[in-house]
Amino acid sequence: MGTPFDEETTLYTLSFADDQIVIAQDVDDLNYMTRKLVEEYAKWGLEVNIQKTQYLCIGGGRQSSDPDLTLSSSQSIKQSKAYKYLGLRISEDGFLDESIRERNTLGRRTISMLNGVL
Repeated sequence: MGTPFDEETTLYTLSFADDQIVIAQDVDDLNYMTRKLVEEYAKWGLEVNIQKTQYLCIGGGRQSSDPDLTLSSSQSIKQSKAYKYLGLRISEDGFLDESIRERNTLGRRTISMLNGVL
């Protein structure tokens, strides 16, 4: 589970405010970690909003004909093609090209507005 960086460090989650990213190497690990996360939140009286929850498979899509990740008979998480976290759009190929283009466009727009003021 998680993504190993070196012999001593493995990244399992990223958290910021009320956003949390679960990092797994395969669908089985992702399914297990997500179920455990939902169970642990329930112990603390918290609830995961399944309608707002998505998963992203970087470097390869799901091999199954059903792209949803099933947690229980009544809960399933939809697969997404890209995910925005802390302002960066991460695509399923793992590159940040779209996010870089977005920021370049915003920068150009800001400079053109400032040129009108100056």
